[in-house]
Amino acid sequence: MLSFYLICTVCYILALIFLAKPWPKESKPNPVKLPQESVSLIISCRNESENIPTLLQELTAQLPYLREVILVDDGSEDDTYALLAAGGAGHPKIVVLKNPGIGKKPAISAAVLQAKGELIITSDADCIWQNGWIKELVAEFSNPKIQLVAGPVIPFRPASKKPFFELIDWASILLVTQFSFAQKKPLMCSGANLAYRKSAFEKVEGYKGNQEFLSGDDEFLLKKVLKKFSAEAVSYRNNTTSLVLTLAQPSIKALVNQRIRWSGKWRLHEEWAHSISALGAFFVQIFWISSFLLLLQGLNGVLVFVFIWLLKIGIEATVLGRVLRFYRVNSHLPTFVFTSFFHPVFVIRVALGSLGGKFVWKGRSMVRNSIFA
Repeated sequence: MLSFYLICTVCYILALIFLAKPWPKESKPNPVKLPQESVSLIISCRNESENIPTLLQELTAQLPYLREVILVDDGSEDDTYALLAAGGAGHPKIVVLKNPGIGKKPAISAAVLQAKGELIITSDADCIWQNGWIKELVAEFSNPKIQLVAGPVIPFRPASKKPFFELIDWASILLVTQFSFAQKKPLMCSGANLAYRKSAFEKVEGYKGNQEFLSGDDEFLLKKVLKKFSAEAVSYRNNTTSLVLTLAQPSIKALVNQRIRWSGKWRLHEEWAHSISALGAFFVQIFWISSFLLLLQGLNGVLVFVFIWLLKIGIEATVLGRVLRFYRVNSHLPTFVFTSFFHPVFVIRVALGSLGGKFVWKGRSMVRNSIFA
């Protein structure tokens, strides 16, 4: 039993080192000739009244690089639409729409249909963008083969303590994302930082085939583009200029709820890689929780328990700390100690929650990630 835990821990360390191998050593904007196509930025908004003032301010810095911004109100129950309409009133580049359907996919589909730009960028109402973000993201389209470009996203909390647990969790997501793109087998991307050709969206028929699923406006589209155009048609633009900051969840409960919504996408993909990665992550956390049984195995068991957890904390602090430092985010060892112990519980809680499929998202009660209750 002791040998089993030692061997599995070594395998875990080697796996993290393997995943980290393609990670860039430093963040460098890639000097690529900018494409001539015009750009439309699309943002779906639901119950975002608190974030609208910041959103409008952020848009001001991005407008010079855009043909238009299309803001779609997705059935908000607050005064989001009124604030959007007032903020965009009289501005020739800002278009405000109401979602003709329910959910983010119909909202984006309606906006793409109306968009005048040849390139589409999607993001969220609670995001902060870097100077040069749009130029950096669309630079890849100077290559006519490129149909879709994804960028990194990490959480932030304004004028408050950094959401370190959520940051480290995001670091693990970004690590896997970078690795999968480097292997030409992309697994995921974020709709908060995504760009694609309008023609590509039309050729894959948008969200047709998965319109009924609440989540997946990003990953389902990525998979459809891959299937239609091949892995050479997608790219991951990973540096500090292309980075998008998204508002951190206000609590662990809210974070769990968000991840349950996300996790519903995994079982809907047809590719085996998604199932293996999801099940693999789950069983790895089961392994770490089961390691507490070592404390019942006498002194040798206690020593092995302490040893493997020190190794776990050390490799996670090294690899995920490197990811965060790449984005100029510093974290401390006590944060990784807490995260190492809490993360297995968090992942299993999300996995069990996704089996039931019930959650609340922005005031909407959802069932199995596919219908509105």
